[in-house]
Formats: sequence, structure tokens, C-alpha cells
Amino acid sequence: MVGFVVSFGCSPARRMESNVQLKPGFRSRSAVNMVAADQAKSDADSKRGSLWDHQYVTELPESLVTGSGDKDPSSMRARFERMIRKAQDDLCKAIEEVDGEGTFIEDAWVRENGGGGISRVLQKGKVFEKAGINISVVYGEMPPEAVKAASDRGVTRDAGYKDGEVVPFFACGISSVMHPRNPMAPTVHFNYRYFETDSGLYWFGGGTDLTPSYLYEEDAKHFHQTLKV
Repeated sequence: MVGFVVSFGCSPARRMESNVQLKPGFRSRSAVNMVAADQAKSDADSKRGSLWDHQYVTELPESLVTGSGDKDPSSMRARFERMIRKAQDDLCKAIEEVDGEGTFIEDAWVRENGGGGISRVLQKGKVFEKAGINISVVYGEMPPEAVKAASDRGVTRDAGYKDGEVVPFFACGISSVMHPRNPMAPTVHFNYRYFETDSGLYWFGGGTDLTPSYLYEEDAKHFHQTLKV
């Protein structure tokens, strides 16, 4: 994953076609900016009112898998969260090295009923206009129709639920969008997730894609060949 994203999704020659300069007045900031967390929460609360159930934190919790009964560190929930948190760390480090000047700013939050998230955003870098790499852990409920809609290849994930019965679920994932300054390099997006219902059904999902401003066949080949590796 790291190797693919660092490749920008386009060929090395394309990445070198423009000599990108920083905008005047840009100042590099700390990679972890949690000093303004309380103010950020206050601003968010004022915008979202009582619907906003996030609590910003100044220190990253050891785990965001904090729902009732989630005490087993060897569970798939805990293992997947550890994997995507490491992927977030590795990707941010690699993108900062590629960019050479920009740094990621971090915000982290938790939810009262368990879960939370960590968002990291790099802006006004030398290579990237903006890049975000985020992870989230969610506990929630959905109707069985939504579970059925997620079924594929003959798998019936809503089996055992009555009509209209809510389905408690757990979801954990990592997502990213990166916008290079160079218009010849495409925007890259990806998301990968793990989903589990309280009945024990689980599945993985996700994907990645490019959004080019200028389409080059060699970029498409590089994209698919890198993924295969």
C-alpha cells in the first residue's frame, strides 16, 4: 500500500515534469498539532449542536476498539485496527519524505458509545496541494435491509433478523485522498474497511482509484501493475 501511494499512481517521469514551488508565506507546522484540540471541539460543537457525539482528545488512546465486550486484543476487530493505524503512520511518514516540506496535522477523537477516529491532513506542501489519511472505528445500528444490500456472491448477511429489526455493527477502516500540485499527476483515492455484525458475520471491503486531469495510458498501466505487485 505504501509503495503504491508514494508512487502517486503515475509514472516516475510524469511526477518530474513540473518544478513545483511553495506559495509565498507557507510555514511548516508540527506533524502532531493537538494544542488546538479543545478549540476545535468547541467550534465543531457550535456547528453541529447536540448531534455531534465526538470528544476531541489531546493524547492518542492505545486503542479505539473500546465498545462493550471488546477486551480481546487478538480479536479481528483489534488486529485490523492495529494494522490500519500502522498503515496510517507508515503512509504519513512516506508522503512527508516524498513531499520534502509539508507535514501532517493530526486531530483525534473518541465517541461515548465506543470508537473514534484519527485524521491527518497535509496542506500546501511542495508536491501535494492537500493530502489526507484518516482512520475511524464505528459502533452503530442499521436495518437488516442495509445488511442485505451489502451481500454479494450469494452470501445472505441478513439471515436470522426479523423485518425491521436493527442490526448492531462494528466498522473499522482507513481512507485517503491526495491531490498533487502537478496537474499532470492524478488525484489518488483509496479506502479499506472491516465490517462485522453482532451475530458474528463479517467481511472486508474497499478499493482504490485515480482521477486524472490529463489521461495518459502509461499512468493507467503503472497504476495496475503497482497494485499487482
